[in-house]
Amino acid sequence: MAGRRRWVVMALEQFWRDPDSVKQDEATLDPSADFDLLDEVTTETSALGIVVRTDFTDDEAWSRFLERLERGEEDMRRSMMPESSEAGPSGEGDATEDVAMRGPAQADQEEEEDSEDDEDDEDAPPRILATLSPPPTSPIRPLLSGLSNIAVLRLLLTPSLRPAPSPPKGIKHDSRNSPLVDRNGWQEVYGGEGELDIWVYDQRSNGDGSVRVVSPSSDVAVYGSATGDSWRARVDHIVDLQFSMRMSGMKIDFGGMDRWEYAERVRNIEEVEKGLSRTA
Repeated sequence: MAGRRRWVVMALEQFWRDPDSVKQDEATLDPSADFDLLDEVTTETSALGIVVRTDFTDDEAWSRFLERLERGEEDMRRSMMPESSEAGPSGEGDATEDVAMRGPAQADQEEEEDSEDDEDDEDAPPRILATLSPPPTSPIRPLLSGLSNIAVLRLLLTPSLRPAPSPPKGIKHDSRNSPLVDRNGWQEVYGGEGELDIWVYDQRSNGDGSVRVVSPSSDVAVYGSATGDSWRARVDHIVDLQFSMRMSGMKIDFGGMDRWEYAERVRNIEEVEKGLSRTA
C-alpha cells in the first residue's frame, strides 16, 4: 500500500498502540496531496460499489462471472428505462416534412451527429458495480492477490474512528480488545460519504460465482460483530442488492443474529493485531 491511505493507516495504527503517543502535529498531518495508486479506481467512477478480484488463477471463471454481472447490469438498466411511446403516422409525417424543409445535406449531418451522441451514450452506460482486475503487468495486481476483507478496505477506502457499540446489559466487553470490534471504547470503521461498497471475488468465486459482501463497520445491533465482516452473495443477485442497499437503504442484519463468515472475521482480527505487534 502506498500514498495517502497508507499515511492514514499508519497514524491509525500508532493510535491503537498508544493513544497518548499521538502528538498534535501528527494528528493534524494532512497527506491529501500525496499521490495514491488507486485514486483512479476509487474516485473516478460513478458506480455505487466495486468488485475487487483477489484470485487470478482462473481467467475463464472470471470471464463467466463478468458475463453474468453484465446481464445483471443490463436487466437493471432496462428496469429503469421509461416505457417508450410508439410514434404515430403524424409523428412520422412531421419528421419527413422537417427533413424536407432543412434539406438533405443538413438533415444527414444532424442525424450523423445524433448518431454519434447515441453511440457515446451506449459506450459508457451508468454502472451499478465497477470491477477491479488489473492486467498481469500491473503493479496493483500483486497487492490484491489473496487479500483479506480488512486489507481491501484499507487499500481502497479511508478509515475513521467511532465510539464502539456498547455491549448489552449483562454482556462483558469483548476480550479480544480488537480495533475492529472494541478497543478501549473505540472502533475502526470505513464507508464514508461518497465511498464505494466493497465486494470481493476470491478463490471460491471461481467455482460458485459468489462474492464476499464486505461490511465497512460492525453491526451495532450485534455486539461482537466486527468491521470487515462479510457474507456471500451470488453474482446473479449482486447488482440488485447493491442498488437496494445504496439507493433504497436496505440493510442486511440477519434479524439480529450473528451470521457473518466467522473465519473471515478471525482472519481480519488476527491480521490487524499482527500489524500492531510490529515495531512502529
